[in-house]
Amino acid sequence: MEKEIIEKYQTIIQNHMDNILTLYYKFPDKPLMLYDIQEMLIYAYPYEEFIKGLNENSKAKTISQYNEAKDNNQIVIFIRDNENKKLMSYTFDI
Repeated sequence: MEKEIIEKYQTIIQNHMDNILTLYYKFPDKPLMLYDIQEMLIYAYPYEEFIKGLNENSKAKTISQYNEAKDNNQIVIFIRDNENKKLMSYTFDI
């Protein structure tokens, strides 16, 4: 079941990647991106602002993921699914 959800979210992100990257490139400081499934909206958040709202465990994982993505010319995209109470992050090559 969890694998199906992960694949579903990856597909959603890939289907919106052009719009995600268009918004991403409007900001000079590599924002963290978020796609909200229910709202069908893409958000770009400054890194520092975004991690302030995370619990300690999520914060540590996000810091590590973000730094690795920056070093490897990648983008971190979160997908929020309020209906299923999920917030998951993915890293994609730019």
